[in-house]
Amino acid sequence: MDRSEKRARTRRFLAGDETAIPAMSQLLEALPSLLPVQVYIEITNPDARIKLPDHPRSTVAWREVPPGGVPGDALVDAIRGADITPGTRIWVAGEAAAMQRVRRHLSEERGLLRGEATVRGYWKHGRTGDTNDET
Repeated sequence: MDRSEKRARTRRFLAGDETAIPAMSQLLEALPSLLPVQVYIEITNPDARIKLPDHPRSTVAWREVPPGGVPGDALVDAIRGADITPGTRIWVAGEAAAMQRVRRHLSEERGLLRGEATVRGYWKHGRTGDTNDET
């Protein structure tokens, strides 16, 4: 088996908050149907659960932020407790500070190299996204 065939057969681990659902949906649509995919999604309330694209070998776990909780806490806890086997390709996105904690966990506690996981901060807690935040 050459390198590209091995990469195509590697399990996937996807995790993110509500802002990452569109990207995770695209990934689920694009991944081969025989590939095992583990998905964790953090939501702020139960109404945020939406139907994801069908993938026959995916398992999806929804994690709710508790009332008054910090964005990213439920997702970081889920990732810490997840069974991520060696060689799994990891993709995680969400609130920037939470993604720093995820990177630290993956490198310091799981021993992964930076290139073994894609971790993206999409937004920062407390920022409105308005370019004029001074008003």
